[in-house]
Amino acid sequence: MVSAQPQKHIPNNSLTLFLFFILLTLLASCTPPNRPTFIDDSGNPIATETLRLLCFSTETDTTPTADINITTDTNGKPVDPLPETCNFVAAMRPIHTQPSAYPDHDGPAFTVYETSWTPGQNERQSTSDKVIIHQDTTIVLFDVVVSLAWTPNPDSNYLTQLETGFREASNYLANLTEGQMAFGTVTVHTGGEKWLNADIRVLAANDLRPSAFVGGIAPVPTSYVSPVNNFKYEYTPAAIFLGRYWNGDNANDAATGSWDQPDAYRTLVHEWGHYALFLYDEYRLDTSGNLTYCTCDDLPAGVCTPPNLQASAMAFHYEAQELWHPVVHNTPPACKQTQQWLAHGKSDWEALDSWYQILGLPIDPIQMVSTLSPSLNNSLLLNLFAYQAISGGAAASTTDVTVNVDVPVATGETAVVHVYTLKNNTNRIPEQILYEGTVIVPDTAVSPPTITLLGISPTDTIHFMADHYNSTGGKRSFMSTPSPANGDTIPLTPTPFLANLDVTYQVTGSDITSLTIYLTQTNTTTPPLAHLCQPDANIGCNEPTWQTTMTLDTEGRWTATFTPRPGTTSFPRYLILRVVSEDGEFIRWVMDGGGVGPAHDRADAPLRDGNLMVDAQILPDTLDCNRVMLMPAANGNALTLLDGFAPVAVPMDVDVVMANGANCTSEEAGTREIPAPVSFSLAYNLSDLSEVGIRSSLLSILQWQQSALLIEGGWIPIGAIELAKEVVGAEQQEIRPSPGIRIAPTTPLQTDGIFILTTSEQ
Repeated sequence: MVSAQPQKHIPNNSLTLFLFFILLTLLASCTPPNRPTFIDDSGNPIATETLRLLCFSTETDTTPTADINITTDTNGKPVDPLPETCNFVAAMRPIHTQPSAYPDHDGPAFTVYETSWTPGQNERQSTSDKVIIHQDTTIVLFDVVVSLAWTPNPDSNYLTQLETGFREASNYLANLTEGQMAFGTVTVHTGGEKWLNADIRVLAANDLRPSAFVGGIAPVPTSYVSPVNNFKYEYTPAAIFLGRYWNGDNANDAATGSWDQPDAYRTLVHEWGHYALFLYDEYRLDTSGNLTYCTCDDLPAGVCTPPNLQASAMAFHYEAQELWHPVVHNTPPACKQTQQWLAHGKSDWEALDSWYQILGLPIDPIQMVSTLSPSLNNSLLLNLFAYQAISGGAAASTTDVTVNVDVPVATGETAVVHVYTLKNNTNRIPEQILYEGTVIVPDTAVSPPTITLLGISPTDTIHFMADHYNSTGGKRSFMSTPSPANGDTIPLTPTPFLANLDVTYQVTGSDITSLTIYLTQTNTTTPPLAHLCQPDANIGCNEPTWQTTMTLDTEGRWTATFTPRPGTTSFPRYLILRVVSEDGEFIRWVMDGGGVGPAHDRADAPLRDGNLMVDAQILPDTLDCNRVMLMPAANGNALTLLDGFAPVAVPMDVDVVMANGANCTSEEAGTREIPAPVSFSLAYNLSDLSEVGIRSSLLSILQWQQSALLIEGGWIPIGAIELAKEVVGAEQQEIRPSPGIRIAPTTPLQTDGIFILTTSEQ
């Protein structure tokens, strides 16, 4: 007999709990995954596409829980469920990816997205319903590549300041474009890595003013005919060039000019306006020599309220909060006479409305707005900003060194000291040469001036050469020293080396196809060494075809001719050349200034802002070439300056290669005839003016002219600019740098040559 098994008794409370857990499990299995449908304005699903989402837990959260890319299925739903915290989204649909001109650029030049929000707003959509991505709300995110020529000291905060600066610059750009443009990913390389692939190239120079090539973002040489004035423009891939800092006056002040300061990061956007938006400057000198801006001061009364709506960032970006708008600002005379008007014949916003046409984009991503907003909510765009710094070189072994430069300056002299770092200088030719900048030393200096050298390693050599400008006959002094220690005093010693260094350029189409260096007035009998360098870490000074010994020509000149590197058709925009002879050594940088601006018909776009600009009102219709080349002067004869004059900026040797039926080659040691009158605009800093001392209310521009009548040449006054009364009336120690656009233009000239901006006792 089998006995019956006793029944197990489950208490009521335990049974209830058991059933509750079963119910929860069933409910969980019935909860649909987080897979909203993404649709366009017509209600059509956005199927089998990749979308970018910013996820938020709540509608009011400011920080996203995730920034993800998803793929949709044929019904417009995510193939994989969204994260649990993705309750609200800001969605983006990429509709155009613009290639960069550079093969090793980190990402595209920019990406155009359709968005689920209105630009300048902060709307999120719930993932519990359909998410609409609008076809008429687009944004442009630029992927920016930055290369520093040096490797920053690992203990410095330079890269941190740069990150903050670009983040603030992105917000400023978004404000200027009413939330339609911003920086996406900013990648910073150091030690010259990816130099030739960078949008922004930062030199260690303490005297380089920010500058940019208009339209340099173009992926290939691009022609554009303005429908307004029928001018034909040629835009070629180029870059933005910066010095180590910028405070609105100079590149030498780490405290006021670091890139996280407003004057600095606003300047980044001004130059980006040239480079990426094809906009031109809107400041100018009127017929009385007064600098005016396309801002509220020049615009009709009452249209620029509140004050932060003043225009334009292409005029005076240190204060302006907007771009010139045709409805809000109209077209006042001061704006109508600027380079922007000469080039485009319309306002900034009207030019942006044609941006897609210049670049040949298949879509028009910029919407013309009817009014401007004094402030925008750009938090979504700021959440799309990303920054990464990639170190190149031996970061742990670099340091920043401040040294005293002891220059033997006699009464009546002013010395201009050029400073270069020869990296890993253990052989005949260094790995790289970095330009550190200049020091201007007047005869009134009571103590040796200082210069901070960036990214110094133990194997480096620092080269100092001073040009002494004096009416009784100039001289030079120099010193080449191994890596110095912080606080060292570097004594420069006089040298009899008064040779002349000059360079000529051959232009073919838009390319610089040859470069010839001339060394004259030297006592050397042994062929000098000549070589070229560039900041790019993979090239530096190591290109074999850029190293040679000079030869003596029939006119007694030592010469060396170089051509572009194998596989390239033109020289890079920035080079350093070095000549070493038995009686002295020259190092100079050379910069391509693009075409004569601003309306650069049949020429590369001009380099805007910077230390010197060349412009013409009218260019001949039959130009065979059009190029401006810049180099700090290295002419021993030109050291004999007019009595009572003192340089307040580095004298510049300018070659304007512009031919009309003649050869496209500049001339050695001469003042070359130009087939059209051009104006040379020289920039100056209040800080340098303070160092030299104010001698009169005028700054004078002189040109070194070489001719048979003058034998060795002579200085000729060609222009002057009156200083502001508050500057002239101040004691020297009271002069303080402040943001400003300080340029001194010459009268129209038809010769190039050496130009110097001076203050005088006359």
